[in-house]
Parts: sequence; C-alpha cells; structure tokens
Amino acid sequence: MKRLCFGTLMNILYQARNPKVTNASLCNAIFSAYLKDVQNYDGSVPGHLKSGRINVPPDIMESARITSSEFAANKIKIKLIPLINADKQKLVVLAIKDVLRNDKNIADTSIIGYEKGYEKENILNNTTFNFGDLLASVFYYAIVRISNKSCAEEIKEISKDLPEPRFLRQRKGPGTETIPGPYPLKAESTVTCSFSFILYSFSCAPCATPRSSFSSSPT
Repeated sequence: MKRLCFGTLMNILYQARNPKVTNASLCNAIFSAYLKDVQNYDGSVPGHLKSGRINVPPDIMESARITSSEFAANKIKIKLIPLINADKQKLVVLAIKDVLRNDKNIADTSIIGYEKGYEKENILNNTTFNFGDLLASVFYYAIVRISNKSCAEEIKEISKDLPEPRFLRQRKGPGTETIPGPYPLKAESTVTCSFSFILYSFSCAPCATPRSSFSSSPT
C-alpha cells in the first residue's frame, strides 16, 4: 500500500527533478516554505527523510503549523517548482493522486492541507490544479499529520517501483499518456496545472475555476 508522507513526496519529486538537482536542494526548497534552511541540520537529514529513516524535525513541524498557506505556497512556487522538470509536473500531480487513491489510512473526507476544497475525494475527482497550492497542501498534511518513520516500508515500495527514468517516461496513445511501471496511471488529457510566480504566471492550459476548486489563475 502506498502512503502519503514526506518521504513519498520526496521520492516522487526527486524523479521529476531537473538535472543536477540533489536531495539536499529539494529538501532545502521544501524547508524554505517554513523559514528553515537545510544547512542548519545534519547532512544526512535529506536522505534519511527520503528513505523514512527519520521523522520530520520537530521545529519544521512546529513552523509548518504556524505558517500561512499563502506564504508556504508562494515559497514553494519560487523555490521548489523551478527545480522540477516542467514536462513532468503534470505527472507529479497524477502520482500524488495515485498515492492518495491507494492510501487507505486517509478518509475520503479528510482535508489534505489547509482548507475545505482539498478533501481527499476532491483531489481525486478534480483534474485542474494550482500546482504550487497542491504541493503546499500535501506537504503540510505530510509534515503535520503523518509520522515519516511509520511509512518507511511503504517508501521502500515507492523507491523500488519508480526507478529513474521509467516512472516519468511517457508513452503516448490515443488521447492518453500511459506511465509505465507500478502506478500504472493514465494521464487524463484534461488535467491542467498552473504555476504562479511573483513576476509572472504560466499556465499549461486555460482554466477558470476558483482557488478553492484548484484554481489555475495566479494567486
């Protein structure tokens, strides 16, 4: 069974990273959403978080609890999203949805993140997402609600099942994109993501749903 936790998200993002992006740089970008710097922790922390050997540091958990969703999402859009290959960002959304679909420990009505509209069932049923807001929401839930160490076995399953580069290689078929390997997922042709930044915004498809319904408009 797949489970949503910090290590699971790290593994998914690591396979979607741009060249030369490391565990440490990914971890630092995530920590920056909570005003923390990975250099202030032992050098083993990024790798141990990714494998599930350790829990998220208590000061990160506490900072995540008190950091606003807007601040965290903005930091993720500025620091984390540029580290992710733009061609693979939609597949990251699909991978997160697949983990949620398989995580039987999370009730369908559980809010994955900060606010109503991000219930598990809504995330699974929607096809339009603000990428930064979604990442902020799933990381908040994983940090504040889930013991990373308790997911160590499930993280091993993700690591084994998603070898680079097969997880994020696309085979195009009629109207679908099939992701080979353990997921298998079919990328709905209507899945869209938006990426909002301070100075500009980019959308991979025109959308007009409100933020609470996974807005594609800049926030």
